[in-house]
Amino acid sequence: MSNYDNSELGQNFRFRMRVDDLNLLWNKVEGLTAQYDIFEWQEGGNNGFVHRLPGRVKYQNIKLTRSVDGYSKDIAKWFTKQDNRNRRTTGVITALTMNGESGASWSLRGVFPVKYTGPSLDIGGHALGTEVLELAHSGFEFESGGG
Repeated sequence: MSNYDNSELGQNFRFRMRVDDLNLLWNKVEGLTAQYDIFEWQEGGNNGFVHRLPGRVKYQNIKLTRSVDGYSKDIAKWFTKQDNRNRRTTGVITALTMNGESGASWSLRGVFPVKYTGPSLDIGGHALGTEVLELAHSGFEFESGGG
């Protein structure tokens, strides 16, 4: 499907997201967040403090934002192809250097799309339209840069 080469890399693109056969550049990535539930236990007879214990870890959805361009059709096509199959896959988000080389990466497990937002079209607007792809996942691992 889509596969930008570095010659198309503009100053605005700083992240690459690869999932299945979708391999596109993005302006913004949000949601690389992990958070543990905290359980508080008040031990009888101990009034000096409350025990705080870690519970399950939760991961926020990833939101990818990019300018609409000729590759936008590939995102919509990939999104609609999922067709409620609940098929989970893996994905990789890579931060890019100013030269378009790979920097740090995050590998995502159990990725599936939950929302696609196309641009608002306004004949009076002068701004370039953006689109947003939101992905749920079951966790991520950080990988060092340079690869």
